[in-house]
Amino acid sequence: MLSSTILRLNEKQVLLELYNKWWKVDDNSCKSKSKDTGAPQLQLKNLEGIFVFLAGGLAISCLVVCLEILAYAVQRSREEKVSLVLATMFLFLP
Repeated sequence: MLSSTILRLNEKQVLLELYNKWWKVDDNSCKSKSKDTGAPQLQLKNLEGIFVFLAGGLAISCLVVCLEILAYAVQRSREEKVSLVLATMFLFLP
């Protein structure tokens, strides 16, 4: 059924029209009429907001990791009935 529909569209030149519309390269379609697009050049000054945002995310993630490690040390010190300092020293030992 699909093959017969494709053959019918091919006979009516519909596939050729769609090919020319979507895939055939027209040299004038992508060229800009003027060289100046009006957008400023991309410089480090324009990107500083991204770096501030990334640095803030890194700081927050480091804070979360520290809080998780502290919570784990408190939990382990309560389970093993040792001081928090000792639990922190041997935190990652099995």
